[in-house]
Amino acid sequence: MSYTDLLVKIINIQKSKPLKFSLIMKEKQYKLNGVTIYKKTVVSKKTVRGGAYISGKFVYQLKATVFEPGIATMLSGTMLGPNFDFDALEIKVENMGNDYGKISLLTNLVNTLQKQSMTELTMNVINAKQLTNF
Repeated sequence: MSYTDLLVKIINIQKSKPLKFSLIMKEKQYKLNGVTIYKKTVVSKKTVRGGAYISGKFVYQLKATVFEPGIATMLSGTMLGPNFDFDALEIKVENMGNDYGKISLLTNLVNTLQKQSMTELTMNVINAKQLTNF
């Protein structure tokens, strides 16, 4: 099963029952709340005529909230901007049911928004796979 097929399954299952999402960083698990996964069109280039943008590609994005003080400072080393390369972040998905077991999502962090007691994360999903053991 391709990673896009797994993402579509996650999206469909999430509509009918709650799934458990966890961010894995430095051998610790952080619970992700309010997780949404959606398809986003990626702009690839600007046209000469009219300045319209062309896009033939899309990416799946994951948005989530973490209620963990200090996680934003740990995440700053994984996001493009302050760094030249993305570090992949791992998200574990549980409660999928017996047919799918547990799933691991590899993501790139593209944006964070800090509020008083929480951090909102936006990530591009770059891969997904079923796990045999967790």
